[in-house]
Amino acid sequence: MEGPASMLIALGLFGHYSLLAGRADRKARVGFVLIMIGLAMRSILYARRRFLAAGMEEYANMATGFGIAFVGYLLAALFVHAAYPRYFYLLIGIAFALPNLILEPVEEKQPLPSETAELYDNV
Repeated sequence: MEGPASMLIALGLFGHYSLLAGRADRKARVGFVLIMIGLAMRSILYARRRFLAAGMEEYANMATGFGIAFVGYLLAALFVHAAYPRYFYLLIGIAFALPNLILEPVEEKQPLPSETAELYDNV
């Protein structure tokens, strides 16, 4: 801030304004992070349901384990606030990518022509 307002803040006559502005900014950042965490958890649960519906129990178990690990990271982050913030964003990215693992139904592998018995019958 420049001009007369910064002089008033420096003198302490208008200091409460900067405190309120700082609190509002902090609340907005906390709100944004909480929304990201909520959407990530929703994405994990959605992926788990889709995996179960497709009969992919191993992937559903993977999503469950990832959800538990994500909650564990969040609980640890309560005590160690600024430790490894880049891993937080990495976990958020993985959580948002989980439902994309099953965009198309999984089909069984088709045998190659060389693997079929018809090839040997014609010889």
